[in-house]
Amino acid sequence: MDPKLDEATLLCEECLIKSKERNPLSRVIAGASYSGKVPDLISGLKYSGLRYLSKPLARFITLHPEFPVLSPHIYALVPVPLHWFRLFTRGFNQSEDLAYALSAETGIPVINALKRTRFSRPQASLSMERRKSNLGGAFQFRESQRPNFQQMKKNQLVALIDDVCTTGTTAELCARALKSAGFKNIILLTAAKT
Repeated sequence: MDPKLDEATLLCEECLIKSKERNPLSRVIAGASYSGKVPDLISGLKYSGLRYLSKPLARFITLHPEFPVLSPHIYALVPVPLHWFRLFTRGFNQSEDLAYALSAETGIPVINALKRTRFSRPQASLSMERRKSNLGGAFQFRESQRPNFQQMKKNQLVALIDDVCTTGTTAELCARALKSAGFKNIILLTAAKT
């Protein structure tokens, strides 16, 4: 049986069903597939410090057919946080740069509502089974940011922002931290999906 792809999420049917069973995200929108020149763009932003690449990567998201339908319902863009040590060594958070580029194009505000509570190995080097244990308990809602959500209506969305989604583990754990803080409708906007 050849699995069909859900075009909105770029997940096969089986993965989509499993994702809905375990994942607090209501939707995943990936601007592009992690192929062709896209890995070079993401690598250039993330590892070579070519921060201007956040603009075309954000544009991939806005060009997704579902984005214009969802964007009026998005209250805030919440970048996936880096641990302070990784932020110090890299000098910037690529997810935050992507969020601000998306905000500049859409007017949706960026709220740094999550913090990374512990350092962990880079996910790219780990098997799918090890990813969740590597990040367990690594994300927490910043209570100091709660006032920024006072005007949020019940049906509005919080959009997590990340550069690339591989297994969805990072996004799932970030979404769980937001859910535990009382947010119900959380989606992931990512430049690319592997």
